[in-house]
Amino acid sequence: MPLLLLLPLLLLFVATVRLVGPVIRWTFRIGVALAAALFAAAVLPLTGQGWVPLAVFVAVLALLARRPERRAAIGRTRLGSFRPSAIAGPPTTPTPEWPQLRRLADWGTRRRLDAAHEACERYLLLAETEEDPGAQLPIRLRRHLPALVDDCVRHCRTATRDEQRTLVAQTLTSVETIAAQAEARRRELAHLAQTGFRARQAHLARGGD
Repeated sequence: MPLLLLLPLLLLFVATVRLVGPVIRWTFRIGVALAAALFAAAVLPLTGQGWVPLAVFVAVLALLARRPERRAAIGRTRLGSFRPSAIAGPPTTPTPEWPQLRRLADWGTRRRLDAAHEACERYLLLAETEEDPGAQLPIRLRRHLPALVDDCVRHCRTATRDEQRTLVAQTLTSVETIAAQAEARRRELAHLAQTGFRARQAHLARGGD
């Protein structure tokens, strides 16, 4: 019986907080804006400038009213930057089948797919500025790898569970193979790209002008 009485009281408390919260926030905002207007009226000469305190009141109130919206927008932006789909997606060229492939995989296989994907992404990011324009590896990653994933998922739709596991395992092998190639090439490109960085380090270590 006491528990049945506690639930309505709890709901009433939550509703009260939701109603009173905005009132408290606006009371605080109006108070701050009014204090700023009074300060402006006390500091500035009022002759011919009686509009200044009112302008300060409106400006401060508008500024305080916008801050929660900006914080919410920033929060949404940050959350969007760290969405799992940003990591789980396919290399560079989006394909709707990559999330489905991850769902077909078990936990261990999913982690290996994600690790391979991250290796491909690291290479492609560096390849944008450092890779030979005629290199074939970026083309394989952007075109052929997504096509392989799409084929695997398409075949899995009509396969038995055992066949699905085999298809996913074969796809994982292919993904990890090309990811290993991408990582090896990334290391080569990074080493070449960091030549100037190493030269500056050596120059600073020598203490020359």
